[in-house]
Amino acid sequence: MSAHRNPVYIAPVLVAVRSDTQPALPRSLQRNFVWTFAGNATYAACQWLVIVLIAKLGSPTLVGQFTLGVAVCGPIMLLCGLALRVVQANDVQRRRAFRTYLGLRLLTTAVALLGIGLIVVIAGYGRALSGVVLLVGIAKAAEAISEVFWAQLQQQEQMAPIGTSMILKGVLSVAAVGAVLGTLGNLTIATLAFAATWIAALLVYDLPVGRRMIPQTLRPSFQCAALLDLARLAFPLGIVLMLSSLALNVPRYFLVHHHDEHALGMFSAISNLMLVGMTLMTALGQAAAPRLARHFANQDRAGVIHLVVKLLGVSVALGICGIVLAVVAGRFILTIVYTLEYAAAVDVLVLAMIAALASYVSNVFAAVAIAAGEFRIPVPLQCVNLLTTTIIAWLAIPSHGMVGAAWALVGSNVVTALAFGWLAHHCVGRMGAIGVQNV
Repeated sequence: MSAHRNPVYIAPVLVAVRSDTQPALPRSLQRNFVWTFAGNATYAACQWLVIVLIAKLGSPTLVGQFTLGVAVCGPIMLLCGLALRVVQANDVQRRRAFRTYLGLRLLTTAVALLGIGLIVVIAGYGRALSGVVLLVGIAKAAEAISEVFWAQLQQQEQMAPIGTSMILKGVLSVAAVGAVLGTLGNLTIATLAFAATWIAALLVYDLPVGRRMIPQTLRPSFQCAALLDLARLAFPLGIVLMLSSLALNVPRYFLVHHHDEHALGMFSAISNLMLVGMTLMTALGQAAAPRLARHFANQDRAGVIHLVVKLLGVSVALGICGIVLAVVAGRFILTIVYTLEYAAAVDVLVLAMIAALASYVSNVFAAVAIAAGEFRIPVPLQCVNLLTTTIIAWLAIPSHGMVGAAWALVGSNVVTALAFGWLAHHCVGRMGAIGVQNV
């Protein structure tokens, strides 16, 4: 039974409420969207600018090394992170204390770092590449801790501090990477500077804001029963996100194996342009998530459908605009953003925009399933997605290189959209049936 439909508080945890601090009033959906979009837009733009800086000040090979570090660390961090931000933000009835989420996040982040280190040793990467992978892992660990504070604020519909934190991290990381690459030209040191800015943002901004705005003690709880209960609830969703990340990165693994880091860098830089539209959809989804969860909690089927139709309209319109822009001006965009070398791979950009459209739609459907508390069913769906992506990558990448990797990305996102569309329809239909039974 999902957390949203279960009226029983399974694992009570004492919550120390600070008498001098009260939770702030929720903001309007429009204002939350503005702050969330500003934060996500700046953050995504800055992460993209990091890739642009590496491409312009370095080479596609260095881009490949950095993105390989992200591809290695991403699935591990997502699995160990257990999608706690999603679970915490959707815990609108506040069945679990903040300190429980914080305690579990600290433990799982430590496990993730150990796992990344183990992979580096087993894979036998060179010294420079090993350093990049480990430093990316440290940066993601700092971000994982920040997300505990972000999720609690999101639960309270306080998106302004989250947006501010994301802007701060993004701007600082671009400045640090640009300064190091421009003066030293060393990717390992640049990645060290990148990780240092994310740690600084956690210590200087997220932690003080959390102390001021979260009306609970910030001391982590390591109460075994509460941690296990939360881990059991969140683990299936962590598996889903890990499988989704693997499906996204499988083409990168095949590309670097059958070709080289240069090809991986080219493909990663071009496919990262998908982040432009994903930024808008992520902001809109995060701003709407608490409201969507409340509609499900209140069995408001009409409210769910009305909100989902709006989100789908935006996602389809945005995806079509991206495809048209890639077809009409793709070569020009790649030349201006990166270099003339990248413009020769405009076919990859067009396919990436098709994959982006499917991804926008699938994210809307996934948000519906999560708001409904369906943390287990998506696991087999993502297994099918991963299998599909792996088969396409295995068949297409050895002979077609970057274009084959782009087709694998399209296949992955289309399968995901269809699977989560079915699941979202199931969740909404079941809610209607429950509503009829309760009349």
